[in-house]
Amino acid sequence: MVNQIVIVAHCLLNYHSKILDSGVTNETGKVIIPPLLARGCGIFQLPCPEFTHGGLKRWGQSRSQYNNPFFISHCSKLTGEVINQLAEYLRCGYMVGPVLGINGSPSCGIDFSFDGAWGGEVGSALKIAPKGTLTCVQQPGVFMEVFKQTTAKRKIKLKWLGVDENDLKMSLEKILNGIDYPKEANY
Repeated sequence: MVNQIVIVAHCLLNYHSKILDSGVTNETGKVIIPPLLARGCGIFQLPCPEFTHGGLKRWGQSRSQYNNPFFISHCSKLTGEVINQLAEYLRCGYMVGPVLGINGSPSCGIDFSFDGAWGGEVGSALKIAPKGTLTCVQQPGVFMEVFKQTTAKRKIKLKWLGVDENDLKMSLEKILNGIDYPKEANY
């Protein structure tokens, strides 16, 4: 038996948590999750901070919009119980990690997230008038940044791997190479 727990962004298992009617499919989860399960890894699903903060009918936001004291506090509350659960796995001899985030996400990006002077206004014709543009910034999403800080405070060392939804084959290879399997495991 493999005592390995892989920590995944919520939407890797539940793509329905993304913005309502966003057109997102479950291709990422279909590619990434089955090989982990086939290798005997346990899957630990992180809460979705955007869903639990703004609900399903939320608007898409940039990293800088989420990077505020209210959302950071929300993320801190979410990570508290997560850290306790991970600490219990570690206490009982499990290998914990890596953490899989979704690159580009303003909340759950690992290597980069989207940011910019993003905003808008609902006009009289109920059309959205976008203001500004989004760009890729080499910063983690707000939730992952808070999660990293919390794990560091608790002295829990984890690997952090970003999933590139535009290159799932490369992402899966990186993930499978990034897992430290116990020597006695049989595959």
